[in-house]
Amino acid sequence: MLTAQSLIAFQSVPLFHAHGFISFIQAIYTRKCIYLFNGHVPQTHDTVTAAIRAANPEIVWTVPYVLKLLCEKSDGVEVLKKCKVVSCSGSRCPDELGDLLTKEGIHFGTVFGAWVALLSLSRIFLAPNSPEVRKGVLLTRYSTEVALILTSLNRPKEDKAWNYLRPPPHIAPFIKMKPIDGPICECVVLDGHKGKMTSNSNDPPNSFHTKDLFIAHPTIPNAWKFVGRLDDRVTLTNGEKVLPLPIEGRIQQDPLVREAVVFGIDRPVPGLLLFKAENARELSDEEFLDRVWSAIEDANSRAEGFSQISREMVLILGADVECPTTDKSSIKRAQVYREFKGVIDGVYERLESSQEGTLILAGEELEQWIMAAFEKLGVHLKDREDDFFSAGVDSLKAIQMRGLIIRNLDLCGNASKCPSMVVYDSGNVEKLAKALLDIRNGRTSVTGADEVWEMENLIEEYSHFVKRQSDGGKTPESKVVVCEPFSDILSAC
Repeated sequence: MLTAQSLIAFQSVPLFHAHGFISFIQAIYTRKCIYLFNGHVPQTHDTVTAAIRAANPEIVWTVPYVLKLLCEKSDGVEVLKKCKVVSCSGSRCPDELGDLLTKEGIHFGTVFGAWVALLSLSRIFLAPNSPEVRKGVLLTRYSTEVALILTSLNRPKEDKAWNYLRPPPHIAPFIKMKPIDGPICECVVLDGHKGKMTSNSNDPPNSFHTKDLFIAHPTIPNAWKFVGRLDDRVTLTNGEKVLPLPIEGRIQQDPLVREAVVFGIDRPVPGLLLFKAENARELSDEEFLDRVWSAIEDANSRAEGFSQISREMVLILGADVECPTTDKSSIKRAQVYREFKGVIDGVYERLESSQEGTLILAGEELEQWIMAAFEKLGVHLKDREDDFFSAGVDSLKAIQMRGLIIRNLDLCGNASKCPSMVVYDSGNVEKLAKALLDIRNGRTSVTGADEVWEMENLIEEYSHFVKRQSDGGKTPESKVVVCEPFSDILSAC
């Protein structure tokens, strides 16, 4: 209980949660009053705001979903501003939501732990000598993995990096961040941490690999931002790994969106399931997408190119469609993928569909259409000879562009002969237009022949080496090695 907050508390999470139970135990340990939200009352902005106002707590313990509800109106933010501390856990809090709270002057932070469930409740709610306790009932029903290991609650008030968690001093020696992919690390709990109740690896011996992924703060030592789960990552067919939580979290901030789920495992490009909120029930799918598109664009602007979601890869589901979630309001990702497999498969079938469009274009008209299509994908080309790759056309946009070509242009039944990387194979607008005309006319495209010819010339030109002339066998008086600093060599390359 070294991290216990000695404050009058309000808890919106039920006792069967690790988070709910631990905050309840903290109140007993610190001898402070705790108010528990009535589980028989639906959690809405109005009900939770009224409950917090009535309790007048010093600290609020909740989950990101409830914080989102509270921040929908100003009165919810106002009741939080009266607290000394506001905290959430259970799932990742979107950066935008936490930033909004800190900008309002609220000391907001999160706690992080790895739990299966809880230690036995029977010792508290049953008499010590009751038959249930003597028989061991409930004693083995609950277990914990490593308990609380990271928090941002105890940082200084002037420190606004609420989303970078730090291990408390007594836990820090037992936390190892194992590099997984570039700056992304997996949190590993080492043997010796008193809260660790189980192990799942001998690397290091008796350690617990949490599968939770973090990145380090650029300047604050031993401060880590949660970015997702090892088993949450969406791996595309090209090997790129999409981290869905930052994308989903940003889009879910839109009040019209109930849930957002990124999909695309073993697919060429990622897609997005959007579940309408109740206040979007009457909007048509097209109106709904128009209204939330700015949130998707903002999420895209913060994501790597291969992670960005195109408009054609967004699937919209009605307000009546249930999204499988846990009791902490986090997404059951595997179950979502199973239940909506049919509609997800459908969007990729449309992406790869050989059903052609009806536009018959050639020459300058076709080139202009290609340039306009790239503009829709967020790629600005200076002219028809501008190199695609240099202009920022990555593999995702190349695949998306091929989809636009097939769905819009009349290729005279030859869409199946359009190579998957026809954009990269062509290199620029002029050559892509020529390649598409060749496909439409049933000719074997010679796209790339110029490049091959140029490469052959380069090979020929640089395959002749000038033979070094002997200096007559003169031996140098001494041996000298000239070595420049490695950084200088790199900068010169």
